[in-house]
Amino acid sequence: MASEGVGYTALVSDEERFENPEDAMGKTNPIEVQKALKDTSYPAGKPELVERARANGADKGLVKKIADMPGDRFDGPNDVEKAIFE
Repeated sequence: MASEGVGYTALVSDEERFENPEDAMGKTNPIEVQKALKDTSYPAGKPELVERARANGADKGLVKKIADMPGDRFDGPNDVEKAIFE
């Protein structure tokens, strides 16, 4: 379970944090989010979502966006997309 206040720094490596994630962040779209989180069991905590995105080959910018989402627990894909895009 994700603990309250777990931030981006705790969820991504130094390499992911500093390797210019802004390049990919501007290109994120809902289809990429769905692909990154394929086979996720919900409800899910942010650490589980970050690990699933990595396992599914998401780019570093999307991993960062997932790690930076507000909230710590998500009931389904719609909750994740809402947190990322709104």
